[in-house]
Amino acid sequence: MKNGNHTLVLLDIKADQPEKEPVYMTASQAAWQFIEAKLSGEIKVAAAARVGREDQKLWYGKIKDLAKTDLGKKPHSIVVPSKLHFTEREFLESL
Repeated sequence: MKNGNHTLVLLDIKADQPEKEPVYMTASQAAWQFIEAKLSGEIKVAAAARVGREDQKLWYGKIKDLAKTDLGKKPHSIVVPSKLHFTEREFLESL
């Protein structure tokens, strides 16, 4: 973020035991971790669930609100945007 780049956060998948189903981190769990790490809850982020599938979900808002949001089926990802171009901002605010 300091370098002026958007930051893609690929959320953790625990799949180290082949006999068990993988456990996916949710966007809301990651948002809570951001808050616990003292990242401001006022920062706006984009979150996505099941990108490329028919039931994909896109979301944009404050980290503190994402912490209370259920994006549904996993996997989830988060983008912490840097300075947005006006077309990026218009798209995100339309979500």
